[in-house]
Amino acid sequence: MDAAAVRTVLDENPALESALEAVRAVDRERETWTFDDVPIDSGVFGELVNEGLVESVGDEYRVATPEAVDRALDGDVETDEPRFEASDALSLPDIDRTAAAALAGLLALVAVFRATTYSAVFRDRVVFPSNDPYAYVYYVEEGLRNGWTFSDLPLGQETGEPLTTIQMLVGSELAGGLGSHTAFLAWLPVFVAVATGLVVYLFAYEVTEDRHVALASVLVLAVLPVHALRSSLGFVDHHAFDYFWLAVVAWGTVATFALDSLAADWKTTRAVGILAVGVAGSILAWWAATLLLFPVAIAVVIGAAIAVRDDDSFLAPGLATAAGVGIGAAVVLLPHLLWGWHETFVVGVPAVLTLGVLGVVGATYGWRALELPAWAFPTTGIVGVAGVSAGVYFLVPTEWAAISRQVSRLFADRDIVEMQSVFGTETMGWLFSFGLLLFVVIPAMGWGIYRSYRGDRSWLVATSYGWFMLFLATLQARYAGELAPFTALFGGLALVALAERVDAAKLPVPLGGERRPVTLPDRDVAVRLVVIVLLVCGLSAVLAPIGASNLTIPEEQYETAAFIDDHAADAGHEYPDNYVFSPWSWSRMYNYHVNGESRSYGYAQSNYRDFTFATDPDSAYDRYIAGGPAQNAYLVTEPVPGDPEIPDETMQARLHDRYGSAGNGTEGLAHYRALYASESGDYKAFRVVPGATLRGEADPGATVTVETGVDIESDSFTYQRGVTATENGTYAVTVPYPGEYEVDGASSDSVNVAESDVRNGTDVRAT
Repeated sequence: MDAAAVRTVLDENPALESALEAVRAVDRERETWTFDDVPIDSGVFGELVNEGLVESVGDEYRVATPEAVDRALDGDVETDEPRFEASDALSLPDIDRTAAAALAGLLALVAVFRATTYSAVFRDRVVFPSNDPYAYVYYVEEGLRNGWTFSDLPLGQETGEPLTTIQMLVGSELAGGLGSHTAFLAWLPVFVAVATGLVVYLFAYEVTEDRHVALASVLVLAVLPVHALRSSLGFVDHHAFDYFWLAVVAWGTVATFALDSLAADWKTTRAVGILAVGVAGSILAWWAATLLLFPVAIAVVIGAAIAVRDDDSFLAPGLATAAGVGIGAAVVLLPHLLWGWHETFVVGVPAVLTLGVLGVVGATYGWRALELPAWAFPTTGIVGVAGVSAGVYFLVPTEWAAISRQVSRLFADRDIVEMQSVFGTETMGWLFSFGLLLFVVIPAMGWGIYRSYRGDRSWLVATSYGWFMLFLATLQARYAGELAPFTALFGGLALVALAERVDAAKLPVPLGGERRPVTLPDRDVAVRLVVIVLLVCGLSAVLAPIGASNLTIPEEQYETAAFIDDHAADAGHEYPDNYVFSPWSWSRMYNYHVNGESRSYGYAQSNYRDFTFATDPDSAYDRYIAGGPAQNAYLVTEPVPGDPEIPDETMQARLHDRYGSAGNGTEGLAHYRALYASESGDYKAFRVVPGATLRGEADPGATVTVETGVDIESDSFTYQRGVTATENGTYAVTVPYPGEYEVDGASSDSVNVAESDVRNGTDVRAT
C-alpha cells in the first residue's frame, strides 16, 4: 500500500488518523508489539488491521508499510511519484553475536566440504581435478608468462570471461606469480564458495527477515553436492564465480522490490547499488550470464501485474530495478568500448532489459488508467519481447544470428553428461546433485508461488529465480549449479519449518513467526535439530565429498601422465612431439602435465573415439594419426566408459588389450610402441613411431611371422606380426619395437632392430 492509498483510507475514516499516529509512535520504538502496547481501543485497532495498515506477525503486530504511513501522515501523497530526499543518517545494523558466530562456523563448513580432496589435489605438484580447470590454468600461465593488459587478455578472453580471468591473473600475481600460481588457483574456488555462502546468507535474510532461515540456507549450501562439486578445491573454472554473482543479482533485485518509495537515502542507494554491482559483475565474469537475467524480467512483469490487480503502485520497485540494471549495463558498456570486452549482443542485453523494465512500469499507468483486466497485464511482457525480437531480427541480423546460436545451445543434443537433463533417467543426476533436498525444496517453491500471488514481492523474486533455474537444469545438467543459491534459500526455509514441527525451532517469520535473536539450543533441542538436519541434508552431506572425489584425477591416471612427462623429457621431445592423444575428457589434463598445452581438447574430441573404434589400422593411421598432431606423439588408452563389449578388430582392443600384437584373429599394428602400463592395467601409454620395416626373402605365398619379447614399465608381453610373402619371394613388415626378432617361415631365423631404426623408419634387411 502506497502513501496515496493510506491517505485515502484516512480521509474516508478520519477517526483512524489519530489512532494510526499513536500506533506508529509505538511502532518506531519496537520491531513488533502487542495490542496492549498501543493506547487505542479494540474497535479502532480492528479497523486498522482490516484496512491493511497494521499486520500480524505471529502473536504480535507491526505497521504494514511504515514509510507509506509516514508520508500519508505528513501529507506527502503525490500518487505514483517517486520521492527523493537527502539523508545523511547512516547507521550500522545491530550485530547478533550468536548469529555472527554461527555464520562464521557455517562458512567454515562450506570450506571444509570443498577441501575434502586436499590429498588428491596437492601431490608432488598441484593436480587439478577434472579436465576443464586446465584451460584456466593455461590462460593464467600465458598471461603471467607473456604479460597482459585489459585490452589484451590471454587467448581472447576479452569476449569470454574477462572479469573471471582478470581475478585469476591478479590473484596469481599477488600470490607470487609463476610457480606459486597453482596453489592459489587451487584454493580460489573454495574462497569464492565461502563468499557465496555469505551472499546467500544476506540474500536469504533479505527475503525472509529471519536469521534462523538465513543460517539454515548457508548450511544447505555447505552440503549441497552440485555446489560443492563445482567449487571444490582445484576446480578452478567460471562456475564458482557465476554462482556468486547470480546470488548478488538476486539479492539486489529483492532489495529493489522491497522499496515502497524512492529517496536519496541508504536504503534506496543500497538496493540499487547491490543490483548494479551484481548485473555488471555477472556479465563481465561470464558472457552467458545474460541468460541468467531472465528471472528479473519475469519478476518485473508479474510484480507489475499484481500491482495492477491490487490497485497498487509499482513505481518505486520498478524504477529502482531499472536503475540497478541500467547502471550495471553502463558499467558493462564501458569496458566494451575501452577494451573490447564481450560481443555487442552480450553488452546489449542488460540495456534492453533496462528499457523493458521501464516499459513495464510505464504500462502500469496505462493499464490502471484504462481499467484493463489485471490478468491480461503479462501480455505487455510478451508484446515487449516480441517487439524487441522483431527489431533485432530486422535491424541487426548478425546479432540475431549470434543470439540464435547461443539459445540453440540450450537444446543441443550432445554426448556430454552436463548437456543432458539433470532429471535424465540414465544418470540420476538430480539425486547426485541435490541428494534428497528437492523433496522439500520444490514444495517450498510451490509455496513461494502462493506468496507471490498474495503480493509478496520478495518471494516473487526468489520464486522467479528458483523456478527458472530449475527449468534450465531440466534442459541441461550444467545449470543445476545455478539452482544452488535458491535451493539453499528454499531448503533453509523448509529446514526451519520442519524443525518447528518437532519443537526444535520457532515458527519462521515467513510462515507467521516473529523475529527472534539466535540463541544456543539446549541439549534436547540440539538432538532434535540434528535429526532434522540429517533427514533433510544427510544424503547431500555424504554425496558432496563423493562427487568432488569423483572429479579428482585417479592416482594411476596421474602416474601415467607423469611417466609420459618423464619419458618426453628424457627423450628430448618438445611440443608438438610430446602431444598426448587421449580420450577428450582428459586431454587437457594429460597435455598440461606433459607439455603445458592445455588450451583445447578439440582434436581429441573430434577424432579419438573414431580412431579407437576404427577397424582398419592403415586407414585409421592415415586419417587420424599421419599429418596431424598425433603423429610422432604419445597415445593413451583407457577402458571405455560403461565397459561395453569391444570387438577384437577395433584399434581399442588391439592396442589396450594386446599392445598392438597380432591375436584373436586380427593382425598386429605397426606404429604404436607401448611404453607403460599402470599397475591395474587400466591406463596404457604408447609412442607413435614410424617403425622399422623388416625386409627379407621367403617362399612365394609363405606366411612369415616375426615376434619379440617386450618389457615395458609394469608389464611384459610378446609382440607378434605376420605377413604373406609376395610372388617374388620377398616380405616386408613394419614393427614399432627395437630388439631381436625371431622370424618364422623365412630364409632368416632372426633379425636385430635398433632403437634408431624404429625412430627413423629405417628398412632393416634380414640376412
